[in-house]
Amino acid sequence: QSERRGFDTDRMIFRDDELSYALGKDGATRKKLELASGAILQYVGHVAFIGGTLKERRRCREFVNWL
Repeated sequence: QSERRGFDTDRMIFRDDELSYALGKDGATRKKLELASGAILQYVGHVAFIGGTLKERRRCREFVNWL
């Protein structure tokens, strides 16, 4: 997790069961998380990449952890 204030990316690793839940049907949950946090959220395999400012990335990580 980067502590850089400007635009940067963070990574989160998911297990199989977590990944399908975090994605949602047709990526609906991912899109909602992006909209609510203001960050960019993309999944590559079992890794979630979160792009945005420090505030956006922290907010997105917090929302993902709520799932």
